Amino acid sequence: RLNVHELKARLNRDRHNAGLPEWRCERTAKVHAEVNELKHQPGGVYYGRRATYDDARSAVGELIELLGTARDPASGLRAKE
Repeated sequence: RLNVHELKARLNRDRHNAGLPEWRCERTAKVHAEVNELKHQPGGVYYGRRATYDDARSAVGELIELLGTARDPASGLRAKE
């Protein structure tokens, strides 16, 4: 089972091999870190959120960009035309 960092490295290696730029996912990482904390910390976000609404909106954009370059996993990634 791969962790998030290993999956991102594999994804970016595949993107590089397909001639695509590295996936920029700073906001997605920020939202992931906060959701992960909610899963594992009994206090949740008692002391306040670090990922803002704008971070969440930008994270959705990062995910849409990623999905826009994706294809059937058996076929690999494709560059945008």
